Amino acid sequence: YENGKKNGKGVFSWADGAHYEGFFKDNMLEGEGNFMWKDGKEYKGEWKDSMMWGKGICKYPDGKTYEGHFENNLREGNGKLKWPDGKIFEGVWKNGKREGKGKLVLQNGETKMGLWENDTLKETENDN
Repeated sequence: YENGKKNGKGVFSWADGAHYEGFFKDNMLEGEGNFMWKDGKEYKGEWKDSMMWGKGICKYPDGKTYEGHFENNLREGNGKLKWPDGKIFEGVWKNGKREGKGKLVLQNGETKMGLWENDTLKETENDN
């Protein structure tokens, strides 16, 4: 603590079961840290103003894993999302949705490359 606020490296647990271990600045999550929500969602990576912001890995309760960049708690920029069934998307994200160039590899190995708009494949470059 510094001036009555959480600063530096530390651990904090909320009453609802959420838990954070990492760096604080003026009571905000700031810098590297690991946050575990009560539903099992887990994020390890960079924080800014208590938001996932920068490089990180997020594991979701449904088994999906995203590794890449975040802004405002959303997937943003380059990243890779893996589903528990083996499907993988690698490409550009905007406001948490697939947007721009990307590659989707399906469970059977089929690859779909192209341009994504609002989380939907709009234009295919090639199908294998």
